[in-house]
Amino acid sequence: MKKYFLIPQPPITEKLNFLVDDINDEKTVAFTTDFDKIEYNLNLMGKDFREDVEIGMNLVNSGVIEIIDLGRYLSIVSLSKTKKEGSIYFFDVTTKMSRDEHFENIKNFFFENIAKKFIRDYDIMVSESSPSIDNVELIIPDDL
Repeated sequence: MKKYFLIPQPPITEKLNFLVDDINDEKTVAFTTDFDKIEYNLNLMGKDFREDVEIGMNLVNSGVIEIIDLGRYLSIVSLSKTKKEGSIYFFDVTTKMSRDEHFENIKNFFFENIAKKFIRDYDIMVSESSPSIDNVELIIPDDL
């Protein structure tokens, strides 16, 4: 009688395909300001994140800026109170940039307080080794 053994297979990981308007050649910085893409990306970010954004919207008059850990990217989501304008930036934190260089880079795009929040989340990511999770793909759709 033959015995058959199950050989463990590596888990199949699915990459999340976020839509962007532009991305640099190294795929280290990307963004979108197109609201259809923003809505699509927010859905990928999950129900809990969307609920946090909604709660934030109810507490302010002008809009919200939130930061979310997406594998090797830290993403900054900015939405107006009317939800008609916004942007999502993706910053790869696995580059050879130092912590201070990341801070200065983010400060060039946003206010200093956002750069400080970014670095706080960056420190958490690095300490938990989550940047090694490569589960995100940034894509410029063909139909632009």
